[in-house]
Amino acid sequence: MLEHRFFGFSNPYPDLSEKSLAVHTLENAIDDLVYFANNVKLPFPDDLENGSQVGPDKSPWILIGGSYSGALTSWTMVARPGVFHAGWSSSGVVQAITYYWGYFEPIRQNMPANCSADIQQVIGHIDSKGTYGTEYEKKLLKSKFGMPNVTHYDDFAGTLRNQLGVWQDITPVNGREGFNAFCDALEVKDGVAAGPSGWGLEHALDAWGAFQSKWVATNCDASASQDDCLGTYDPTLDYYHNTTVNQVWRSWYWLW
Repeated sequence: MLEHRFFGFSNPYPDLSEKSLAVHTLENAIDDLVYFANNVKLPFPDDLENGSQVGPDKSPWILIGGSYSGALTSWTMVARPGVFHAGWSSSGVVQAITYYWGYFEPIRQNMPANCSADIQQVIGHIDSKGTYGTEYEKKLLKSKFGMPNVTHYDDFAGTLRNQLGVWQDITPVNGREGFNAFCDALEVKDGVAAGPSGWGLEHALDAWGAFQSKWVATNCDASASQDDCLGTYDPTLDYYHNTTVNQVWRSWYWLW
């Protein structure tokens, strides 16, 4: 498995400044794969001359990727034909969509029915209060979810998608533990699981609020303000200016 430039600690420069990220391009990512295949010396037995006999000119190499790396696989096969014997692109994303609500649709359809039912009720309630509620009602909701000091309501509401995003971590290796822990927190009450319709809005608000409050306490530094941790409006936030290596979000947004 080859780590992509500018993710993790695979960086050609010691920071993630704009000057450094100027070489963080799709073209260079493709060239990295080709260079690696043509030049790597793999630790094979001595009769293979320390891996020198397994290059793509001598052995069939297969390039595999999923999501962005699936797209990168496809682009590499087209842009640099003849290097890799075959490419396997799983869920290759070939178009960047900023507002892509459809990402969550298969999650809604395939998560446990009781969890889905209650989540939809909670999100509908939060959206309604965000549109029609008083400032006092919004403050109560933010407090229930452990975010009383997040200034902007949409920053508060936006944090709730993090729990749904854990769905993407489900693999044969990782299992469903992370996502199931979230649904269990909402749907198991006094040792009893809710039916397909869930427990209803009142319980779901309390249960998700308690779960989210713990998430905030775990993921936000107690000495920092909640806006520093969860806000997006202030352009002076360190979040936007931290150029130290291994700020994966910065590398990801730059690429797109």
